[in-house]
Amino acid sequence: MFQVDFVKEIDSIKLVAQAPESEDTRDPLRTNHFFLRLTNNSDTIASLDMEVDAVKGGTDREGKVILHSEYIIATVDNGDGDDDDDRVVKEFKYPVITPGLSTRGIVDIMVRNRRDRYDFNDNGEGCTYWCEAILGDLAREGYRSHGVLLV
Repeated sequence: MFQVDFVKEIDSIKLVAQAPESEDTRDPLRTNHFFLRLTNNSDTIASLDMEVDAVKGGTDREGKVILHSEYIIATVDNGDGDDDDDRVVKEFKYPVITPGLSTRGIVDIMVRNRRDRYDFNDNGEGCTYWCEAILGDLAREGYRSHGVLLV
């Protein structure tokens, strides 16, 4: 059942870089995927993602917003016998400086700034830009400092 806590206060937003699914290093479309993780005391409240909404082999570049009710860690088997190898390459933490921000507030800011829609480039890239745009919107709204980053 899909349940996101839309009212719980968020104390930080993490920009998460995830390694590509493709193991083929010659693949020209092999690039990291980025999404936002909304947290409170390091507990995940939700994950916010923009993904290409194209059918395999299609040319549609329109993105769709995915709101997960938990932190979805994608894994890949690297052949070492451990099937749960984490694909997260890096997380960048942005503290929320103004109390009262919730998932509902982020969704409202996202919709108000038309971030609920996005056209990816021809290679299906653009998730980093989309995440940075939302982080910029939150800074302009006073919820996070410009340029503050905790690793």
